[in-house]
Amino acid sequence: MSPDFEVFARKYARASREPTLTVTVRGTLNLNEAAQAALGHPEAVVLLYARDEAVIGVRPATRDEPNAYVVGKLGNAGKSRTVVAKDFCAWIEADLSNARRYPMTIEDGVGCVNLRGPVRIVTGNRNRKRD
Repeated sequence: MSPDFEVFARKYARASREPTLTVTVRGTLNLNEAAQAALGHPEAVVLLYARDEAVIGVRPATRDEPNAYVVGKLGNAGKSRTVVAKDFCAWIEADLSNARRYPMTIEDGVGCVNLRGPVRIVTGNRNRKRD
């Protein structure tokens, strides 16, 4: 008779090879390497929001474009990018109680993230020491 196995659910999310956007507890938006490549490695982005659909839009922009947010390096490796968007997160009333990673699709050159779609709660390395 074989054992009645259960699947262990991973607590920490590993990096995805598909485009993703993470909304952090500090109100930053982190783009993984695949997302920034899909957007064309922009130096800045304009943040959009479709309130009725709860969809964030990330449109590539230049630094001097009105309403543009500069895209900065994230971490020592510099593969991921971050956008400091605390005011934007407040404006869309984003839940910042946990960091949340969403899949990103590209539609007409705009990265789209459905806040009502699939999501993964993520924990960074700093929080792992507390567990």
